[in-house]
Amino acid sequence: LKVIVGKRVIARPVILCFEDVPVLAAPYGVFPQQKGRTSGILVPTFGESSSQGRSLRDLGYYWAISDYMDARGSIDYYELFGILGRTNFRYTKRYTLSGNMDFDFNTQRQGSARRRYYSVVASHNQVIDPYTRLSMSGRYVSDKAYNQSVGSVEDQLNQSVQSNATLSKSFEYLPWTTSINVGYTQNLNTNTWTATLPAWSFTHKTMQLFPPPKAKRGIRAATVSKELEPPWYRALTYSYSMVYRNELSLPYNEKKEGIRPGLIGLNGRPLSASDIYGGDSTTIWQKDGLVHTAGLSANARLFKYFNLNPRVGLNSFWTRHALDYEVEDKILDRVDEHGFFQRTTFDIGGSVNTKLYGVATKPLGIKASFRHVMTPTVGFTYKPDFSKSMWGYYETITMPDGRTYTWDRFPSEENISGAGSTPKGISERLSFSLDHLFQMKAGEAEEEKENKYDLLSWTMGTAMDLRRDSVKWDNLGMGWRTSIPGTLIGPINGLAFDVNTTHSLYQRNQSGRQLNRFFWDRDNAKWYAPIELLSAALNVGFAVRAESLGSLVGLYDGVAAAPQDTAESSIPMAVDTSNLASLRRNPPPRPPKKLSSREASQLYQMPLTINMSFRHNRDYSGDEVQKTSGFGARATFSMTPNWDINFDYTFDLERREVRNVSVFVTRDLHCWEATFQWSPLGPRPGYFLRIGLKSPQLQDVKVERRRGSGFGGYY
Repeated sequence: LKVIVGKRVIARPVILCFEDVPVLAAPYGVFPQQKGRTSGILVPTFGESSSQGRSLRDLGYYWAISDYMDARGSIDYYELFGILGRTNFRYTKRYTLSGNMDFDFNTQRQGSARRRYYSVVASHNQVIDPYTRLSMSGRYVSDKAYNQSVGSVEDQLNQSVQSNATLSKSFEYLPWTTSINVGYTQNLNTNTWTATLPAWSFTHKTMQLFPPPKAKRGIRAATVSKELEPPWYRALTYSYSMVYRNELSLPYNEKKEGIRPGLIGLNGRPLSASDIYGGDSTTIWQKDGLVHTAGLSANARLFKYFNLNPRVGLNSFWTRHALDYEVEDKILDRVDEHGFFQRTTFDIGGSVNTKLYGVATKPLGIKASFRHVMTPTVGFTYKPDFSKSMWGYYETITMPDGRTYTWDRFPSEENISGAGSTPKGISERLSFSLDHLFQMKAGEAEEEKENKYDLLSWTMGTAMDLRRDSVKWDNLGMGWRTSIPGTLIGPINGLAFDVNTTHSLYQRNQSGRQLNRFFWDRDNAKWYAPIELLSAALNVGFAVRAESLGSLVGLYDGVAAAPQDTAESSIPMAVDTSNLASLRRNPPPRPPKKLSSREASQLYQMPLTINMSFRHNRDYSGDEVQKTSGFGARATFSMTPNWDINFDYTFDLERREVRNVSVFVTRDLHCWEATFQWSPLGPRPGYFLRIGLKSPQLQDVKVERRRGSGFGGYY
């Protein structure tokens, strides 16, 4: 090394050798020694791929402008693709502000044609004062083909660009917070867009409805006696929030202008109605409104053993538009009403639960204690029928021929986000759930070697609607889960399984429709199958962890015991020394060397970890049973101290085909390291080879080679 104190360090050439043959060399290693960030040239990376040809990537410059900002620019050259460029500018000041701006561009060649794309991404975050914050972000692309050609995997899946700005404010001595937001989102595939100009929210945090008295401000040493037994009304809490939104959108859909009611069929019932749309799809839709949400709840203890949680929820929607129709030439012509309109809905409910315990200490001589915890919960929710005329949220019109049509004056497609449609139908729902938890405790607490395990968690739940005329009960859902850490049997370690099932309490006809007859009342019903299984999902996973591969084939700790020397073997053999000179000239042939048990066992000195998972799902709800099954395994082992191998395997048991196979190999080459990743099967087969220096300062000294679309993109 040559060290220039306070400036840089220059290293002699670093050479990669296989045995005594030099293969790869870094002529000089130069890295700065200055404190802090330093401007300098970025070391490029050479590579090659089947789709892009030979490439030179990350050729550029890093500029440390000051302690508060920096910039970076680089260019990638691809022989078959073109040129890609990237610039990045960042700034930050601790506790005050931070932000960045990225600009990417590419010139792509496709035969004789040449295309140019670019994108701009920027963000800014600022703390104006301890209670006020501002955050902004935005993204712009020149063409929708940018994401497909150059964008990351996340960009290719998203296919949209978004911009947002939010200013939030809280208050030091008040429980209120407020924020204002403006945003814009454009879908690059459909070229549709939505904008929020603006969205304003006002929120009051959850607080006690009747808080305890506090000491008066401004009086020194003022105190208030503490309530030893707070009254019941202290448990009441309330919350409130308000959101105003003004939304604009261009969905490129024709707007609904009317309805043509269905004719009367032969059975005397009206047929379904059809919508009438206009002919202009370039109209910008505008929606605005105000949503108030309030809640009153409590968490109280009842008779010392029960937890009671009553609640009341209120939702009020204010808007300037209401949907209306008038009869014109046997159709319903849309006529929007303008003014001030409000829709207020509410629901009342509550739940009560308790816990039951059962304990068994060292049953059947087992040196462990077991506990069973049951948590039954009963809930009730009431919601009135807001479609009745008394509420005024639904309208009904009668046609000249006697037909009637009813509609919601505030449908969800006409409202702002979060307002929804008007609930229809009365609901009185009772919900039931029962949770089981089986636990085990083993070891000695005095010796601090006590371990606790959750052996099994079993949940089940259903509900019934008291207002239904028939089929009042919902499906029954059950789930079993467990996760047992540590070594179980031999090398098996960490067992976990998850089972979820759905059951129907009613019989079905041939078309699959539920009948108002319980499943256990059918003919030839079995006592062990009182309910019908609709769907089931099973996931099982465990790991095989061995200190060495030898422990799986019967070798203790991967090393077999070496044979001990006996007294006979220690006695030297008698040698005829009468013709010693001739023996030296013509020695007898040596017998082949045999590997001792200890030397042979070294072949098994490979730490091994195998993680296996199995999943299975059956859906009985359709005409045919839908089944999906899969098996996955991952193996990690070290062949030698310098060779590490990872192996992934996925198999579709239902289709009986391999879904994915991948191998990842790492070889330690002293100060160098080689990695090789290969996927012979799967959706994106190929391989990737990299040989480079391990030093963090010299990681850019590397050689890469790749084949296939699944290994390495433009970035």
